[in-house]
Amino acid sequence: MKAPTTGIAGRLEGLFLHSRLTPLTILASVLLGLLALATLPREEEPQIQVPMVDVRLAWAGHGVHEVERQLTSPIERVLWQIPDLEYLYSTSDADGALLILRFKVGLASDQALARVRSRLDEALPALPPGAALASVAPRAIDDVPVLAVTLTAPRRHDWDGSDLRRVGEELAAELRKTEGVSRVRVLGGESRVLEVRPDAGRLAQAGVTTDALLQSLSGAGLSWPAGSVLQSGEVRALRAESPLHDRDDLAALLVPGASGPVRLSELATIADGTAEPTRQVWRLTRDGRAEPAVTIEVAKRPGVNATDLVHELRRHLDEQRRGLLTRDVEVTLTRDLGETAQHKSDDLMFHLLLATLSVIVLIALALGRREAVVVAIAIPVTLALTLFVYRFLGYTLNRVTLFALIFSIGILVDDAIVVVENVARHFAMRDRRDADARVIEAVDEVGNPTILATFTVIAAILPLAFVGGLMGPYMKPIPVGASLAMLFSLGVAFAVSPWASRRLLGGHAAAAHAEAPESNMDRLYRRAMGRLLDDPRARRTFFAGVVLLFLGAVSLLAFRAVTVKMLPFDNKSEFEIVLDLPPGTPLERTVAAAQDAARIAARQPEVEDAVVYAGLGAPVTFNGLVRHYDFRDEPRLAEVQVRLVEAKHRSRQSHAIAREVRTQLAVVAARYGARLKVVEVPPGPPVLSTLVAEVYG
Repeated sequence: MKAPTTGIAGRLEGLFLHSRLTPLTILASVLLGLLALATLPREEEPQIQVPMVDVRLAWAGHGVHEVERQLTSPIERVLWQIPDLEYLYSTSDADGALLILRFKVGLASDQALARVRSRLDEALPALPPGAALASVAPRAIDDVPVLAVTLTAPRRHDWDGSDLRRVGEELAAELRKTEGVSRVRVLGGESRVLEVRPDAGRLAQAGVTTDALLQSLSGAGLSWPAGSVLQSGEVRALRAESPLHDRDDLAALLVPGASGPVRLSELATIADGTAEPTRQVWRLTRDGRAEPAVTIEVAKRPGVNATDLVHELRRHLDEQRRGLLTRDVEVTLTRDLGETAQHKSDDLMFHLLLATLSVIVLIALALGRREAVVVAIAIPVTLALTLFVYRFLGYTLNRVTLFALIFSIGILVDDAIVVVENVARHFAMRDRRDADARVIEAVDEVGNPTILATFTVIAAILPLAFVGGLMGPYMKPIPVGASLAMLFSLGVAFAVSPWASRRLLGGHAAAAHAEAPESNMDRLYRRAMGRLLDDPRARRTFFAGVVLLFLGAVSLLAFRAVTVKMLPFDNKSEFEIVLDLPPGTPLERTVAAAQDAARIAARQPEVEDAVVYAGLGAPVTFNGLVRHYDFRDEPRLAEVQVRLVEAKHRSRQSHAIAREVRTQLAVVAARYGARLKVVEVPPGPPVLSTLVAEVYG
């Protein structure tokens, strides 16, 4: 017998109650969820677009004021005409300038880059004579290195940065072959150079001008087309390759002179060595010992699974240990975002499972074991469908998307609980309805309120998806994921939960719920609510207590008893010490200041090691990418990358460690007259600074 229904919930349930598609839907949903879980890229941070473009201008031989007036300001006026440009920052220096364009969030990076290039093409003819456009580059989250490998040679005291750089460049060439790698860069060490030091007397005696010498050197290193030849019926192109391979080839280079060609060795001294040190990298161990080092940073392509890529890179490193990397070279992974992403995703998946089991156990205690089994079917189906849609929408598996699932578990089980509890109540009624009619009428009875409650929750959560700035796309997986989970839970509650209740409850629900004695909790609730309903004085007292509690909670903010934050501190595996020494500070003094700061940080028992980058930027974090820390290439600037032990091996959070280090570093800042900052990776999207002031006028 089929009971008449008026609501959409009852009609929907009538379609699925005995349909063979219902168990197939359950199975297909779980399989799709497992497929999404296996294929979703695992990353530590959400993949958000940072619509930023860097423009470098070059004008050699001109001072900072001249560059500002005649080059930077005119280009700024042209670039401000670009639609959707939100901020434009410029830094003028001798011989050039840097302009940073930040667009409104939501604009595609390719579109922003195309707009900038179009405007610059229009402005190029109006540039001052000698000025040129050096580079135009977009900034993206994938520019953040997922792996940083630091090489040291503690057993070879005769090695310096140049020796380590040669090993690092060979290792970098091997790592570039890994599929999914977008960029590999070697930081630190001096490159090998062949230096030509002309002798003015010899040049005059041979009748060779400086321009002729420069022209000969610049042309000798090029490869030129040399016609073609017919061979075996095919036309093959010929090229005249560069004759320069080593110092002897350069010494034998012929330079046109007044009386005929002259060998370069007769005109100049040729030195084969390393470049003048302008940057240094040092690794400091826990005991404060400093070792020369170089760092190889590896960035991934968009959409590549960071965890899988890092595992593949580590496999290549293990292979190179047996060949390229000798026993003298020590390899340290000073950054491994693949490992941290795997750890955090596994930790959040564990908490997701723990939350699910907690809800099921609570339902088993409150309603019964069979009712708990019905809910245990609904939760995995809902989460599996949500994960599949995450994969379809292009999200990655990170701490924000997983937090959205954990957050929604407490809400999405409401629909299934309401339906299951009402079905059990109808089974306990003593009437002549068959089981199908009981289930359909029970679902139809609570259908409209359940739909209304579900969309009310969605209406409260979904506006978070429209938050502006970088916080919007960063937090967007939470409202999107929670809203999708609520919609799926509503469908599962009307289609799957009644189907499972019909088969698992039946007469068991009647036996369990019929003639059930009133518990102590029921009697306490009945007594309290009865008094509130019957006694006006009790009602006034109750509402007054609620108002007082509310005012007391609000007063905690006024008296600063609680800290108000958008997001809690994250327990990161690293933080940075940023040092700005006075202009004109030599590199050696900068290195000394950075090493002193690193030794203070290394005293903390939770610190694994510290790497000093003087005269160049450290491998950037997402925060450093927006702040352009990778452009810190002056001798007076330094960064110390402090690496902590794994979170499970320390009791203190990274924020507490950084705060303690910050107070101890004041001595170093005062000794060297430096501006010193301890920079943590923020728990949310990157920011230019803790406090940013904009001055107009």
